[in-house]
Amino acid sequence: MIGNLGTFQGALAASGFPPLVNKLAGTFATVGDENAVMLNTFTPDRYVQYFRDFKAMIDSGRPVNAETMAPLWKNYATEISD
Repeated sequence: MIGNLGTFQGALAASGFPPLVNKLAGTFATVGDENAVMLNTFTPDRYVQYFRDFKAMIDSGRPVNAETMAPLWKNYATEISD
């Protein structure tokens, strides 16, 4: 997949994620015949800290499961659907 962000053009990183560039219109196209899927998420400002808190939990060595995540979810009014 090739990314085109304003004047930036280049192949995506080996991870498959595009570089983050603020305030530039972007387009993406696949190279070759293979289909590609791109996942894009938008995070409200309040939830940026959620991901920092989640990373801190992971870095602490605690397991990631419903029981250990429940306090974090509660702080951010997040519920897991069945």
